[in-house]
Amino acid sequence: MFRLSILVLTGVLIAASASAPAHAQSPNTEDFERLFARAMELQQAGDMLGAIDTYKAALTIIPDRADALSNLGAAYVRLGEFDDAIAQYEAALKSDPTNDTIRLNLALAYYKSARPNQAIPQLKRIVASAPDAKNAYLLLADCYLQTGQDPN
Repeated sequence: MFRLSILVLTGVLIAASASAPAHAQSPNTEDFERLFARAMELQQAGDMLGAIDTYKAALTIIPDRADALSNLGAAYVRLGEFDDAIAQYEAALKSDPTNDTIRLNLALAYYKSARPNQAIPQLKRIVASAPDAKNAYLLLADCYLQTGQDPN
């Protein structure tokens, strides 16, 4: 009877773990989520250096999480570290190539670092995929003005 109870309990545990989401099974994912949440708290509190360190720690666990890469880029932008921000946004786009928010942030990092020529292709992609993106149109128009390029 004892042996039967163990077998039934084992079967229930296996069934429960099989139906649980994959992220709930991995302690590494839990560590990532804990670090990611902490990094966002630090960023919202204005501690960019703490946020950067914490995002980097989280990304050692799951290196291709687009949201963490993008948030890390935003923290770098707040510090005026545009080259680092651009590298993070580009890495985020490799993980999530259709994300127009990340693409707009990349374009803004180029724009803020006085590189309108690099911002233009990103903005053109946003405008092509999201015609209602008014901010992208305005930024694109200003990039054309700064570079003297003809938008056609």
